[in-house]
Amino acid sequence: MIVVSDTSPVRGLIAIGQISLLQQLFSEIFIRLLLKRELLRIEFLKTEIAAFLRYDWVHVKPIEHHKEYNAFSKLR
Repeated sequence: MIVVSDTSPVRGLIAIGQISLLQQLFSEIFIRLLLKRELLRIEFLKTEIAAFLRYDWVHVKPIEHHKEYNAFSKLR
């Protein structure tokens, strides 16, 4: 299953110490570089976010299909 998320749900799960729920539900996740940058700006969770980004089940990927991504984004 492919899941698209913005910063808020990831940040929220990290803040309450439940980020492992993502791995339990999806086994691996892919995040956009923009999401990584947004997360790294959250100072009070810096240590937890750095740990999250090092998990082997978290992959930072650029958007490869911009046309499809833009069309999908308009549906939200």
